[in-house]
Amino acid sequence: MPQSLPRARGATQGNIAYMKTVGKPKEMRLTSSIKLKYNFRGKPWQYSGIGGWHFISLPNKLSKEIRTSLKSEEEGWGRLKATAKIGNSEWETAIWFDTKLNTYLLPLKAEIRKKESLKIDKLVDVTIEI
Repeated sequence: MPQSLPRARGATQGNIAYMKTVGKPKEMRLTSSIKLKYNFRGKPWQYSGIGGWHFISLPNKLSKEIRTSLKSEEEGWGRLKATAKIGNSEWETAIWFDTKLNTYLLPLKAEIRKKESLKIDKLVDVTIEI
């Protein structure tokens, strides 16, 4: 009797598929090589709380588009893995959905801020791939 094809669990369970086999189901991770690229302009800002993290808020319209398309790919706390590029600097990071601001936030490492001479409230060109 033929075995059934892999079937994906619900979107809220992440990108895990289970193969129906004789005995216990086997788990396998699904991966996608398709990256979505977004370009935008934003101003760095500093969180006023402990630690004083620096961020760039994605434009609300762009955040809505990303959330509509990729919410099922979010990890804990609305996190989406991303590659970011500002100027000549490119790094692996994540964007985080902020429910109070209703937008994704791109955290800016001190190393990147220094290399690219980023200043609070000065517009910069940003590219992210998700």
